[in-house]
Amino acid sequence: MKVNNLFLVGVAALSLGMTACNNEDVPPVNNPGEGTTFAGMYVSAMKDVSTRAVNDNQEDYGGRTEESKLTELQLLSNVLSQTWTLGTVADETGKFWETQTAGTFKVAPWKTNPGLQSMALLFNKGSLSADIATAADKTHGSTATAVNDIAALATDNKFVMTSKAEQKTIAPGITEDAAKTGTSEAQNVFSFDVERVVAQGLVAKDATLEENTADGKGKVDLTDIKYTAINGAAKTYLFRNHAGKRTIGDADGLYEGFVSAIDGYSDFEAAKEPEGSAKENLIRLGNLLSKDNPQQNDLGMYAAKNAAANASEAKTCRY
Repeated sequence: MKVNNLFLVGVAALSLGMTACNNEDVPPVNNPGEGTTFAGMYVSAMKDVSTRAVNDNQEDYGGRTEESKLTELQLLSNVLSQTWTLGTVADETGKFWETQTAGTFKVAPWKTNPGLQSMALLFNKGSLSADIATAADKTHGSTATAVNDIAALATDNKFVMTSKAEQKTIAPGITEDAAKTGTSEAQNVFSFDVERVVAQGLVAKDATLEENTADGKGKVDLTDIKYTAINGAAKTYLFRNHAGKRTIGDADGLYEGFVSAIDGYSDFEAAKEPEGSAKENLIRLGNLLSKDNPQQNDLGMYAAKNAAANASEAKTCRY
């Protein structure tokens, strides 16, 4: 392509010289890689902690500040994809920055083309990759690579966050200033909500936890307690198109409209069967052990962990 460009420039120069034209005779040409109109965006990193507790001992915890740290934002698009990095002040070219509303970010305007456009956002993507054409139903994870799959969604003390894949109509003739100061889609300013793809759970020992002795004559304070998660889903949808609303139903305890990536699996009674249908749907110890290393115990987030001594300690742990 570089050779062709040089050749075309040379031909243009020769033509101008032979016809004695000046620059005023050359019509402006738009760079097809930049677009002809501007767009802007607001992003809300949702932190809804109003979910219903399943028992009196459960509380919702917003997480540590570093867990919500955002460093890079990628816009997937079928027209012109973009990438921004975190800025330190407002209105930096090629940056996004936090507004005065905590958890809400603004993105520097970018050039794009008018018309219908598919869009999806990916924060802290790390090694992940996605295509806008398949984003709405893209799944991530498998039983064979469970440890690495989970790690890819929560690496470097940051969580991958995504939006829904949506279609937006880009208006023509929007200036950079209009996209910078606008607040509506009529001005090509779009709003997206993003959430973590995975969640972190905390387990702590209750201060009064004790158990009766075998002879029933006394009680023993329980210490050195370990826990682990079992039978977790082997895969998840990467984007929020199947996440549903943040309203929990009383009947099933699920988010309204939520559909999991293993929603078709229902054979939980037979989950213990080594070669049963659970093998391709749930992450179990047997899936991860190899014949060469039958004593493997490094199972990522499914390894046995020490329960924290109390809730305050649990909030400082990260496994």
